[in-house]
Amino acid sequence: MKQLYETTKKLAWRYSELERPVKNKEGRSIAEIQQQRDRWVEYFKELLNRSVPMNPPDIEATHTDLPIDVNPPTTEIWEEEQVPMNWKEGHLIKIPKKGDLSRCENDRGITLLSVSWKVLLNQVKDAVDAQLRNQQVGFRRDRSCSDQIATPCIVVEQPVEWNSSLYINFIDYERAFDNVDRRAIWKRLRHYGVSERVVNNFRNSCDGLQSKVVHGGQLTDAFQLRISWLISSSSSSSSSSSSSSSSSSSSS
Repeated sequence: MKQLYETTKKLAWRYSELERPVKNKEGRSIAEIQQQRDRWVEYFKELLNRSVPMNPPDIEATHTDLPIDVNPPTTEIWEEEQVPMNWKEGHLIKIPKKGDLSRCENDRGITLLSVSWKVLLNQVKDAVDAQLRNQQVGFRRDRSCSDQIATPCIVVEQPVEWNSSLYINFIDYERAFDNVDRRAIWKRLRHYGVSERVVNNFRNSCDGLQSKVVHGGQLTDAFQLRISWLISSSSSSSSSSSSSSSSSSSSS
């Protein structure tokens, strides 16, 4: 079945242009490449810098340090709790998702970060993974979101078999679901037992975090990310990576 699916996909695959005209906020098409880049920067800047809807819960920090073995070349960064500036720059890749692809909101963005993040993230992966619920399957080793898809399918079949009622509530999270107040992330890491030094390194990494949009094979000007950030790649053994970058999802 898998081979049949892959063969069908290859036969049905159609080439599509890498870049296409986009529309501004008023719905007018933009043909000039520099104006397109400016529009993508404007869109992602507004999307990723929204205000936090509520204050994070006050969680008391734990005083238990975890034994973490840190090896070069991160020793200096680890001791000084200061990360290089090039760690703080991400490249936003646009992924077409639905509908009119000339509208920016119909694309999703994936941020490519320095592979150095993998080194830092691996320091907390085991501690965080041990605290996550079994229901959390995304970005976890030997788990898949398809497992969660199978569960509601089985649940839906049961009422049909037993002629009973079923009520289902779907929560469709808005794009840029990583729009999280960073203070809540630091509190949660402490709650999981992550040492203060690791938390400080993460916090320093997010200070001055910025991103550039890749459009037409070129990078736009950088813009600051004040709130949005997700550590989903901390446990993503299967997440995409290249020789110079690793991916952290910035949208659902």
